[in-house]
Amino acid sequence: MDLRYEAMGQINNNFLNSKVTLLVDRDLMEIDIDRPSLEAKEAIVATLVVCDWNVRAWTLLEGMRGCWNLHILCKDNHIISLGDTLNDVLAYSNLTLIPPCLALQHYVPTDDRPVEGEIPPAKIEQATCLLNHRHATKDRDVTLIWSLVCGSKLCKASVDFWKSTVGNFLSTGFLVFSSPRLQGEYGFSWAPSHPNLLPPTAGTPSTEQYPAYDGEDSVAGRVTEQGFKAQWLACLIGRSRALPTWLRLKFFEQDESEVPSYIYIYNKEAYTVIAPVFKKYLWVSLLLPAVRDRGASGAASPPRPFQYQGEAKGPLLVIAGSNDGNEWEWQFVHEWDTSFQLPEFVLKDLLFV
Repeated sequence: MDLRYEAMGQINNNFLNSKVTLLVDRDLMEIDIDRPSLEAKEAIVATLVVCDWNVRAWTLLEGMRGCWNLHILCKDNHIISLGDTLNDVLAYSNLTLIPPCLALQHYVPTDDRPVEGEIPPAKIEQATCLLNHRHATKDRDVTLIWSLVCGSKLCKASVDFWKSTVGNFLSTGFLVFSSPRLQGEYGFSWAPSHPNLLPPTAGTPSTEQYPAYDGEDSVAGRVTEQGFKAQWLACLIGRSRALPTWLRLKFFEQDESEVPSYIYIYNKEAYTVIAPVFKKYLWVSLLLPAVRDRGASGAASPPRPFQYQGEAKGPLLVIAGSNDGNEWEWQFVHEWDTSFQLPEFVLKDLLFV
């Protein structure tokens, strides 16, 4: 096992320093390029999007690291460059082939080939999105691949992967997806334990699955040793013992006043969602990522929610719990029922632990 992990640690360098990376897939090997026509190149692009090679996690890593000289093995042992194929399809084919080309853009280098020893990192948001629907044969390899796609450091455990990101920034909109979060790790209750979605039979709380998106236009937060610090649009809710079906909403003024004000409301949808969380916490927060100000690092003015980039009928909320109102623990993601009105949200600095 130690030899296996040692070999994995050399994968990035092996592919980066190789003269040619040859893609071998049975479906692609059926395509005849003896005379490389535009139709044959279109067939290569269309096949590559759905072939077995492109839907696996390990081969994603291989393709990204070997993209500077990635070639495809076709019929009768003929070889063709993927980069040249994509360029010809984009230049001469019709518009219907543009989406498949865009789906393969991570296999096309955007910079010069790195010098030996350099590992071009991928942003965590990009790596996670690419691995959303790609699975490894061995589940224990998922975190290894995740860390290798993001950079050169090999991490066996998800918590080690996230600890290696302390000091980095993450888009808040990116975090709003269905992956389970780390359990029992102070400071990392917000951190996804997997980059890919798990099937409902694997212990996920709902049949609804929301994949990750990059959340690029949302406010970015920072991974710190204490936890994840970021601005969110927040609705803080306390429960009244006298009125168990009523909610006490806590509002913070923009001047960060220490004296909170409260109002009581009745909201059937919110109560249904947060009632189980109140069994453990004194406070529950409904959270939405905020749209980022394009000219600065903070939220746009006036603050407005960042819309989930995938399929959802209503707003996708983060539900968090706290016993002191200062340190918050991630609970789950919930799609709001649009037949109920959302409560008021206020921009707030929060710390997820």
